[in-house]
Amino acid sequence: MVRELCNILLWFWQTNTELPDYFMFQILFNELVNSKYENQNCPLESDCLPHYIQQIINDDKFNIATFDETLKLTNIHKLSYKSEGCAVRLSALLEKHNLLR
Repeated sequence: MVRELCNILLWFWQTNTELPDYFMFQILFNELVNSKYENQNCPLESDCLPHYIQQIINDDKFNIATFDETLKLTNIHKLSYKSEGCAVRLSALLEKHNLLR
């Protein structure tokens, strides 16, 4: 499966200059695994966890996980696409949890 995925990606980048969809790589992997390589799938990890702190500082109504729970779930966090005032909210969260040095 890895070889086929590599060949598809090499062909794709030889014939394209941009992605048609932000999730193109996930879609491609999903299509391969759910068809030709169904018995060769690997354990999948959620790609949502790194976005939780980004959501916490951008959306007061985000309630899937708390800041503390998120820190226990993963140590990788995506912090781009920040809304107005999120740096202040992030600083306050970090200070509240004694994470500012």
